[in-house]
Amino acid sequence: MEFKNFEGLKIYNTRKELTIAFIQKGSVQLFSTCDSIKHKTLTYAVIPDLERYSERNKIGFESLEFENESQHISNGIGVNISILNTNNLTLNNSDLLILRNNSNVPDNVKASLTIFDGSNSWKHIQESMVRLKAQNRSYYILKDNFAYVWDSRESWKRQVYPF
Repeated sequence: MEFKNFEGLKIYNTRKELTIAFIQKGSVQLFSTCDSIKHKTLTYAVIPDLERYSERNKIGFESLEFENESQHISNGIGVNISILNTNNLTLNNSDLLILRNNSNVPDNVKASLTIFDGSNSWKHIQESMVRLKAQNRSYYILKDNFAYVWDSRESWKRQVYPF
């Protein structure tokens, strides 16, 4: 455990899946569209990284299921995340907005940062970037990076790790 005092979140590039880890001083709550913590994508890339923050037995897992077209996640580290999985525009304002599956950038949600995960096509990302730039809104493309990191001690710190 190299970073046992770290508090923040990591959003991992797990290609078409979505994986988010809330990390609080040696404890991790992992949310993913993967079916279990034993999924090969998680055991290969995500769990070894999370073991720098917590012991494996202290990593909790919750499955993200998108029965509704959008979802909202919040945790004790003070970050609210809205996940847009389709073009349903009934979302709350949030700190982070994650766009998935070529969802359109909503006009009615003002997030501090919009993140495009690996489920988006490059064509869709390029078109959405033009719109976000025109609105002077911040964005991050997760598709070719290992993870987006938000450190609670620093304001919207981005760290990029090669995959």
